[in-house]
Amino acid sequence: MNHSTLPWAQLFAEGRYLNRCRVTGYFQKKTKVHAEVWQIRSLLQFSQRQPLVALPKLVLTEFVLMAKMKRKVQILGAFTVLLLSAMGLGCKGFFVNPTLTTITVDPPTPTVQLGKTLQMTATGTFDDGSISTLSKNLFWATDDTTIATISDTGNVTAVAVGTATITASSANITGTTTLTVALPNVTSIQVTPSNTSITQSGSQSYTAMATVSGQMSPVDITGTATWTITVGGSPGGSAVPTGLFTLSNTGTAEIVTPQSGAFPSLPYVVTINATYPGNGNTTITGTAQLTISQ
Repeated sequence: MNHSTLPWAQLFAEGRYLNRCRVTGYFQKKTKVHAEVWQIRSLLQFSQRQPLVALPKLVLTEFVLMAKMKRKVQILGAFTVLLLSAMGLGCKGFFVNPTLTTITVDPPTPTVQLGKTLQMTATGTFDDGSISTLSKNLFWATDDTTIATISDTGNVTAVAVGTATITASSANITGTTTLTVALPNVTSIQVTPSNTSITQSGSQSYTAMATVSGQMSPVDITGTATWTITVGGSPGGSAVPTGLFTLSNTGTAEIVTPQSGAFPSLPYVVTINATYPGNGNTTITGTAQLTISQ
C-alpha cells in the first residue's frame, strides 16, 4: 500500500506513523511556514519493511489562506524549498531504523519425514515493537548435515533419521529450533519389555521397535520416539503426578527410574508409552505395563 496516498485521518486512525521531523521557516519574515517529514511504518501488519516515506504537511496562517493567488504561489514556492531542506538537511539522521532484538524460527520443533522437504521462516522482533518476516541479510544453518540440510532460503531436506538444530541469524541475533527427521510409513510400535515389575529402588530400560510398511525388519526408534508415563495398566490414562519417576534416554534405551518413597501406595501400576509420527498428521503409540512394588 502506498502510504503517501492515504488521507491524514486514516493515517492517524490506523496508527501507522512512528516519527516525524518538523522544520520551520518564515516567508518574508512575517508568515511562518512548517514542513514536516513523516516516517510511516505499519505497527499492526508489518509483513514487509517500508522505506522512509516523505509526506509534506503545509501549515499556513489564516492571512495566507485569504491572500491573493500570486502570494499563495510565492508561499508555496517557499514551502517547497523548505520541504526539500527538511528532507535533505534538517531531518538528515533524524530517522533511525529499529534494531533487531529477537528471531523466531517457524514452524517450531517440526517433524519431517525422511526424504521430504520443509520451508522454514524467520520472524524478527524489533526494539520499536514492530514484527517482520526476515529475508534479507538472513543466514540459515544446521548443526548436523547428515540429518538435515538447509538452503540459503531456509528450505530443509531430511536426509537421515534423527534430530538437528536449525539456526537463523541476522545482525548477530540468532533464533533456533529442533527439527526431527522421522521414518515414513510407520504402522506399529513394539515396546520391550511389555510387562515387568521392579522395586522402588530399581530402574527399568526399554526399547521401541517400529514396523515400517515395505521393510522386512523392524527399525529401532528408541532414541527418537517420545516417551511418557501414564497412570494405570491400560493405554490412555492421565499423566502420572510429578515427582514419581525420572526418564532418561541413552539413544539405545529409555531408562525409567521410580523415586523411592514418593508413591501414595504400592503396588503402583503405570503404562510406558512410546509415540512416533505416522503418515499425515497421525501418531503411532506402543505401550508396556510397569508395576512398582515394595
